[in-house]
Amino acid sequence: MFEIVAFSTEQIELIFRFFCAFARFEYALKCAGKLQSNGGEVRADWREFALANNTAFLAAFPEIREACNYFEWRPPQILVFKDGRLRWIDEPFRPAQCPLHRLLLAIVRVRNNLFQGGRFVTQVTVDPTRDPILLDHALPILEAC
Repeated sequence: MFEIVAFSTEQIELIFRFFCAFARFEYALKCAGKLQSNGGEVRADWREFALANNTAFLAAFPEIREACNYFEWRPPQILVFKDGRLRWIDEPFRPAQCPLHRLLLAIVRVRNNLFQGGRFVTQVTVDPTRDPILLDHALPILEAC
């Protein structure tokens, strides 16, 4: 059976800070009109924001270059069902995407992975020590947005 990984106080605080920053930014996108609506359900339009702000954002926040580079070289993994079991695999982003959009998609992937719960199941997670690193790199980017 699966074993759930216990969180330290520091990890809980980091997860909470990430969740709050992510939720705040996603809601701000919707309020600013960067949204998609499908039959009444509203979703943040990360791509529209990225295309409108790519050049200015990356130039205005040189202090987040390390975080940006981390996501370029080590994008968050995706969960797949292969050979009869769940596993995490590396899935690089397409080079044609705008850099800020790739970065935001990486952060969305971090959120999806974290809150789907599978990142903290020991028989599925390949490297649970990487999760805090992903969160540490995602936070300054969200806060800069």
